[in-house]
Amino acid sequence: ALEIISECKNVDMILCLLQFHPPKINEELIDIIKEKVKKVNKPVFFCISGVSKEIAEEAKKELLIYPNIRRAMGAMNCLAYRKKWLEKDGEVRMEKMDGDLPTLLKENGIKIPEQFIVEDEIGDISLNYPLVCKIHSDKIYHKTDVGGVILNIKNRRELEEAIEKLRKKFNEKIIVQEMINGVEFIVGVTSHEELGRIILFGLGGTMVELHKKHSFRMIPITREDAEEMVNELEIDPLFSGYRGMKIDKQKLIDAIFRIAKISYCKNLSFEINPLIVNEEGAFAVDIKFV
Repeated sequence: ALEIISECKNVDMILCLLQFHPPKINEELIDIIKEKVKKVNKPVFFCISGVSKEIAEEAKKELLIYPNIRRAMGAMNCLAYRKKWLEKDGEVRMEKMDGDLPTLLKENGIKIPEQFIVEDEIGDISLNYPLVCKIHSDKIYHKTDVGGVILNIKNRRELEEAIEKLRKKFNEKIIVQEMINGVEFIVGVTSHEELGRIILFGLGGTMVELHKKHSFRMIPITREDAEEMVNELEIDPLFSGYRGMKIDKQKLIDAIFRIAKISYCKNLSFEINPLIVNEEGAFAVDIKFV
């Protein structure tokens, strides 16, 4: 039966359930199965019951044996995904990219708000109000939680007051940035010892701890993967004018894809939180290397 099923063009993997009921079916059948599996050119997964623990452990040396159907199906799903992922290396071309990360983001259609760093006195300001003031620090991860971000600064007087307030509270440089309205997301890429680079996507900013649902993929990814990541968050109302929000879903998908591509081609691990998206596009508001 294994040989017949394995020859079917519509079958990629086989799951075999074996229940031993001595004396009609004895444990010698496992040795026969081992020989048959060697002749099959497709992965064969097994769920076996009714044999001793010792025999089951010995069989695992040559057969893919799982304790239940759910575990076996999970393994089969992982194998199918890995096959699909390996095929992506041909779809996502490795390209030569020159420049630092902000430059590459801009070249790939991801905007970065105009900004400058305040070290001493404030000179002439060419930015458009409203503005945001925030501490420039790699030591503090959640700047908003510690009062390190002041939003909606409308004029020069408010800007000076905001800078003075942050200077008194933190011994850090200050970033002044044009304020971007939209929905905040997080997109991060990190390196895993066994899986390589992993990209994470979820709601960002102050929502990252509240809305704990995230989507993950191994890099490289395709645009189809990026779209699946967005859909997995189940946030469709955000793209349908929820509370007056206007977000371009396709620009969000494209931003995720391009961030993953930059990481893939430049071998970089970094996080953008928040990535603010509105009808104009995607803005990398805060970038950290990880």
